[in-house]
Amino acid sequence: MRTADYKEILDKAVVAVRIETGLEVETLRHPRERADAGGNRDGIGCGRIRVKKGQTRWEFNVEVKPWLNTAEAGLFAQEHPDRKNWAVVTRHMNVDLADRLHQLGIQFIDTDGNAFLEGRGLFLWLKGRKPTVHMPRRIVGRPFKPAGMHVIFALICMPGLELRTYREIAALAGVALGTVNETLRGLKLLGFLLEGKDIGRRVVRREELFDQWVGIYPQQLKPRVFKGRYAARDMDWWRTARVEELGALWGGETALARETGNLRPEIATIYTKGEPTQFITRYRLKEDVRGDVELFTQFWNFQWDQGPRGVVPAPLTYADLLANGEGRNLEAAKDLRETKLARYFR
Repeated sequence: MRTADYKEILDKAVVAVRIETGLEVETLRHPRERADAGGNRDGIGCGRIRVKKGQTRWEFNVEVKPWLNTAEAGLFAQEHPDRKNWAVVTRHMNVDLADRLHQLGIQFIDTDGNAFLEGRGLFLWLKGRKPTVHMPRRIVGRPFKPAGMHVIFALICMPGLELRTYREIAALAGVALGTVNETLRGLKLLGFLLEGKDIGRRVVRREELFDQWVGIYPQQLKPRVFKGRYAARDMDWWRTARVEELGALWGGETALARETGNLRPEIATIYTKGEPTQFITRYRLKEDVRGDVELFTQFWNFQWDQGPRGVVPAPLTYADLLANGEGRNLEAAKDLRETKLARYFR
């Protein structure tokens, strides 16, 4: 994204909030796009604004995120634990997302005048403003459609997989052969895949690719593999359950709790193979929309034996924790990224 685009979004948001509130709002520092001369990428998309009312002033650091979703909001919260001095700036913020950010204590302004800002003597909470212009649809692209998300997940979890045949990749990702061809072609066009006589195929910018996958997963893929919500008879059933005997794997909070013992899961997340009937019967689960057990279908075919037994790949645990959005899960996701995920990005 060009610096001019970040600047345009910030300037539009500042003007919109100024019009909606009558407060004096101004940009103190525009965001930048590229790394600095020393190669430091910190601060990309970041700037600073000032709000004034009479002689009183409030200043906020801001980060421009053009297409904000709950996962990206989680990343923002994770990167800025002291959120009192930070706000996120985006294009149109719908009511549901505005409410979610407000619950998480994430301040924001958008290009239509929706805003949540707090300071000593300042409380600004505006939501429900409609888009003033037709918003262009986000172009997700073929690689990030549901079937392509299967392929990207396999590529992230299995570094070097791109060097294998399309047929092998299709089998391990659980997709049709044509999907692999279209996904890799799309990744090449987006700059995530290099291909040449000397290097063969090589996935690059792996961490950026992963972050895009994590941001899109809750909307594009997770709802498609959701099988239902259930209640267990015993709140601690997960401590002794051996779900791997039925080919199931723990995800989310439960995966982390099984591995470290440092987190008591509020929701038990399980990925089963195929229909979960046998699993439901063995563990006497009862269908309940408010239950504490969520069942999903495993959407990959490769064997996973690089972590604790009965646990999904760490990148998926991370995605589940961010999608949840709760403060303790965001902190757990941060720790997981720092300790377990680096090897997937090399």
